[in-house]
Amino acid sequence: MINVPGQRRVVGLAYVILTIGGVSPAYAQFPGLENYKMKAVHNSYLASKPPLNELIDDYNTWSVELDVFWDVDDGIVRVSHYCGAGIHSFDGLLDELLASGELSKRVVFVWLEMKNRGGVCENNEWPCTLEDDGRDRMLPQIEAAFARAGRSLNQVYTPVDFAADADAKGLCHWPSLQNLVDRGKHIIFVADGSQVGPLCNDDNPFFFSVGNSPNKACASMNSRAFVNRQEADIEGSAPSPNDGYLWRSWEVDPLFRDRNHWERQIDRNFNLINCDSETAEWTILDSRTHSPSPLYVVPSYTGDKEWGTISRPFKNIVVAYLRLTPGATLSLKAGTYNLFGLIENIDKPMTLVARDGPVTITNE
Repeated sequence: MINVPGQRRVVGLAYVILTIGGVSPAYAQFPGLENYKMKAVHNSYLASKPPLNELIDDYNTWSVELDVFWDVDDGIVRVSHYCGAGIHSFDGLLDELLASGELSKRVVFVWLEMKNRGGVCENNEWPCTLEDDGRDRMLPQIEAAFARAGRSLNQVYTPVDFAADADAKGLCHWPSLQNLVDRGKHIIFVADGSQVGPLCNDDNPFFFSVGNSPNKACASMNSRAFVNRQEADIEGSAPSPNDGYLWRSWEVDPLFRDRNHWERQIDRNFNLINCDSETAEWTILDSRTHSPSPLYVVPSYTGDKEWGTISRPFKNIVVAYLRLTPGATLSLKAGTYNLFGLIENIDKPMTLVARDGPVTITNE
């Protein structure tokens, strides 16, 4: 029998009681982010999609994408796929993102696709000088959004943090989800300038950027800790295990979009698994991808969809355990749970959280 009065970190069968804000156990038990496949939503800002906070809270989305362009007339950043139509407010979308109720319990990647300079975007001209490559033009609006939400920019995991996390040999490795959450790091901004042309500066202290030649040495990576491929099955585009990079793919051919593309990305071990069917159950329940974290169990839930998210929790602890990604958080509504001998050992590293009162787990 396991009693969970509040929060416990579980590593195999060893239980480590954590106090709120306390010191975490050794993170060697918890894999770095490069070892996971996480759901990403393509063109997340479109009106046909749920708001960003709902994508994160209710649809198990780990990465959202905004197509950004610099409006020279107004001197601000806006969001649009083709710039001339369907222009969205960058400020409003940042507000949506930061309104997520689950953001303080997890990590979200914000992929900022810098759209073409000129051409596609008539009044778009990202600066490109050694002093100003455009990325920092987004900072004032990001800072203002954090201030409006009452959040600190210290919640952003930056390339400076990434370099500081290098191992004794100077090689970079992504921290685990648990490490980042415990440190209060919940958002990672990626500024992809591949459509703009080469960014003038390789390094940036706030925004990660995209590289094409993986190299684990931090001095070589600078802020380029991501790889982005147009198609997941291009020859030579498969990620190397634990290469220090996070790999993402996007697909332009509608015939191969979504389920087919999803499968190709998973088969080739990409990390940010892009999709356009963000509300489809197969993008939420696929056990090959990272489960919601926290993953919620509420036995009294009466809805018809059980996904493990806060609005659509699982009712059965056994089903929840089978979906839980090793290293994730399992949040249990107060009460007694019985595994009925269906799970011999709790052998996944996890964090157990009891909500609204104590929890007892039996296996009889």
